[in-house]
Amino acid sequence: MGPLTETPEPARARDPIYIPDPPTHVKVNLVTKDTVTLTWVPPKNNGGSPVKHYIIERLSWDTSGSEKETWKQCNKRNVEETIFIIEDLKNGGEYEFRVKAVNEAGPSRPSATAGPIIIKDQTCAPTIELKEQMEGEEGLDVHIVARIHGCPFPSLVWQKAPIAKPEDKAVVQYDQHVNKLIIDNKCTLLIQQSKRDDSSLYAITASNSLGKASKDIKLTVLGEEPLSECISFFLFG
Repeated sequence: MGPLTETPEPARARDPIYIPDPPTHVKVNLVTKDTVTLTWVPPKNNGGSPVKHYIIERLSWDTSGSEKETWKQCNKRNVEETIFIIEDLKNGGEYEFRVKAVNEAGPSRPSATAGPIIIKDQTCAPTIELKEQMEGEEGLDVHIVARIHGCPFPSLVWQKAPIAKPEDKAVVQYDQHVNKLIIDNKCTLLIQQSKRDDSSLYAITASNSLGKASKDIKLTVLGEEPLSECISFFLFG
């Protein structure tokens, strides 16, 4: 028998890795006199490797033309979250922003830009746009849509009360029947397969560090009279 030889470890096959797609929905959420709060959504396609961190870049608009406009990286550390506060901006300056996702293969192409944005204090107390009443049909979904304004973006709470007792408000409990959806500046109370007893007075309250606002809406769900009520009418009507 010959001498023992060491068998090399077998090579492991792996799927190819590509750079990720760019992040999406890059959005400016808060502007002050020298900062911008930026948020975004991770790329749907990560290129076969998890996104490790993000690169945030800004472009300063030089209206005087004395400086060449170039993109500059804002973050000095790796940003793993999908939110970042860009600091040390010039009050009154005009900027655009974009984000890149980075995986094992490298950085993605830049996202679509957010801006241009003029840097100035844009904080404000909440306001709400909501109609005063609406009707729904029993068995169909009801969408109560409120438009929300405020910076920073407010926290939102829906409440419900009997129409005859508007002071008896209770916080809406979300489940498979009732849910809250927030998209951009719209907050929707979704009532799926509505029932007649969903008829109520609904109220939404928006709160941020600068104040609070509330609006009410009366919802009436229309449907056929229950059979028991019809029988009572014919017997005693």
